[in-house]
Amino acid sequence: RHTRCSRDWSSDVCSSDLAVATLNDNRPTTARRAELETLMRDSFDFRSIGQFVLGRNWDSTPAAKREEFQQAFADYSITNYAKQLASFQVERMNVQTSRPAEGGGDTIVDTAVERRGQEPAMFGWRVHQAGGQARMVDGMVNGVSLATTQREEMGSYINQIGRAHV
Repeated sequence: RHTRCSRDWSSDVCSSDLAVATLNDNRPTTARRAELETLMRDSFDFRSIGQFVLGRNWDSTPAAKREEFQQAFADYSITNYAKQLASFQVERMNVQTSRPAEGGGDTIVDTAVERRGQEPAMFGWRVHQAGGQARMVDGMVNGVSLATTQREEMGSYINQIGRAHV
């Protein structure tokens, strides 16, 4: 059922169409969640996000531990967000604008997410090229970066448990 999208996020967001179709599918929540997980693995650059989230601890973490962290972080993020998204009643995602991100190289795609019975919510997606494909590396809700929030939480957690346990 899932088809890979390789279109440029700044011009045609086919992944959002797939996400809306999946969210509004009449299949059981677990089936929709599994499809969302696949879509998220194809649409997000979890390697870049994981490295950003690990922050200053990246360089001091042994390569094997970084790989273990990367896998656990991607699995956790995908499971968590797919579970949350599977309960949404999204009618439509409309790209409003796209613009270069500060610092260059990436693009911010502003999207209005329409949910049944609610005012549209505005999301900003930070997108970059990875492996020849446009992939998301951050989401902003009300101006708050999800990646930055995760980085702050991870930093606090690492401070509590100590770097050796990363």
